[in-house]
Amino acid sequence: MNTVSPGPSAPSGSDPRGTGSRPASESQAVRLTFASGGWVVLLSAVLCVALLAWAFAGVLFGTRPIGDGRSVASYGFSLADLEIGEGILAASGNPRDFLPALDDPRSVPGGEVLEINRHERGKFIVSSDRVIGVVVNGAARAYPIRLMNAHEVVNDTLGGEPIVVTYSGLCDSAVVASRRIGDRTVRFRVSGLLLNSNLVMYDLDDAEPSLWSQLEARAISGPAARAGDRLSLLPGTQVVAWDTWLAAHPDTTVMERDPASVKRYKDIDYRRYWSLGELMFDAAPLPEPAALERDGLTLMTPVVAVEAGGERRTYPYPWIAQRAANAPWTAQQGDVTLTFLWHPAAGTVEVVPTGPGADRTVLVHARYFAWFAATDGGVDLTTDGERREEAP
Repeated sequence: MNTVSPGPSAPSGSDPRGTGSRPASESQAVRLTFASGGWVVLLSAVLCVALLAWAFAGVLFGTRPIGDGRSVASYGFSLADLEIGEGILAASGNPRDFLPALDDPRSVPGGEVLEINRHERGKFIVSSDRVIGVVVNGAARAYPIRLMNAHEVVNDTLGGEPIVVTYSGLCDSAVVASRRIGDRTVRFRVSGLLLNSNLVMYDLDDAEPSLWSQLEARAISGPAARAGDRLSLLPGTQVVAWDTWLAAHPDTTVMERDPASVKRYKDIDYRRYWSLGELMFDAAPLPEPAALERDGLTLMTPVVAVEAGGERRTYPYPWIAQRAANAPWTAQQGDVTLTFLWHPAAGTVEVVPTGPGADRTVLVHARYFAWFAATDGGVDLTTDGERREEAP
C-alpha cells in the first residue's frame, strides 16, 4: 500500500535542513549557550532566512517555488501511478529545487588541491574529508560529501559516460548511476520529496517529469515508472577519505565548488543528526528492535551493500571494523573475493573486489534503516562465516 505522509514528522533534536522542531515542554528555564544548543537556533535561523529569500525571489523575479514543504500534492508531480509498496512519501520541508543540482561542474586535478588550500582562507578539501570516488573507463573523480550536502544531485560526464552522482544526507547514502535510460540521456533534479527519509529525484527534460528513488534506483511515478525504468548503477563506487582516494588514484580529478553555494557548504552538516539516532522523517519497513539488539546495530549504523557474484549482501561498518582492525579482512561472494579495509581515522570502509566479476561489483553505502526500507526488509547481513537474512 502506498503511503503519502501529510507532512514532516520530526523527532526531538536538531534538523540539519532547518525544517524540524523540538517540543517546548521543559519544566525548568535553561540558559541557552552556543555549546548547549545555541548552534541549533543559529543554524535554523540561517536556513530559514535562505528559505524566505528563495520564496521572495519569486515575487521579485516572477517565479515561485513549487512545493510548500508540507503537502506532497503541492509539489506538482503526478502521483496517480505511484508505486512505493509500504514506503512513505513525504515533503522534506523544502520546495522543489531548493537544493540546486549541478550540471557538468568544473573539476580540478587532485594534485593541485594542496596549492589551492595554501592560497585560500577556507580549505577546499582536507585529507580527512569524505568523498564519493568514481572511476569510469579509467577516469577517476572525487565528489566531496561536504559539497554534495548542498546539491545532492550532480549530472556529470566522466570517461565519456553521462553519469549522475547522488548523495542523501538524511541517510548518508551515495549512489552513482549512468544517465542513459534506454535511448535517452536524462538530467536529474532534487524533487523536495523523500521516500523513507531518502532522496527522491525527478527527471528534467520530459514534458511530464517522473519521480525516482535514489536507493531503490528506479522510477516510482510518471512515464518512466509506467515503462518500468531503472537506473544502471556504476561499479566500484567508494566512500572514503580524500587522502585514501588520492593515494589509490593519483591522477584523479575532484569536483570544484559552485560559487553560488559556498555559504551552504558551511551551513549543512548531518553528523549531529546521525548521532541522535532518531529519524526526522518516517520510513517503512524498519528492522525490529529485537533484531537490532541481536545484531548489535542501530537504525543509523552505516553499512555497505555489495552486489557481486550474483548475490547482494550487506556488511555493517562495525562488523568490518572489528574484523579488519589489524589487517584487511576478506570475504567470498560468489566468484568475487572482497577485501575490506577499515580506515579508523575517517571511520570509512574501502572495498577492493578481485576475481572474474570484480569489474561488475556494485557498492552502495547508506545508513542501515534506509537500506532496510529500500530493500523491503530483504537485507542479507553478512559476517565472517555467518549470514542472517531478514525476510520482508
